[in-house]
Amino acid sequence: MIDKPLREFTMKDRRMNFELPNTQPWTFAGELSVDGRSLTGTLNSAQGGMPVTFREQ
Repeated sequence: MIDKPLREFTMKDRRMNFELPNTQPWTFAGELSVDGRSLTGTLNSAQGGMPVTFREQ
């Protein structure tokens, strides 16, 4: 568990970008769904990128 705020958080319209507070930076770039219940994008690190979707439970 990392109990720190997100870094470099930006949001324009439904596009969202942020950096996770980790020893090795991970960045996220994605889009909030029209209904606001999911966030889909790419999580990137030095090892590469991976598509991810965060969903409301």
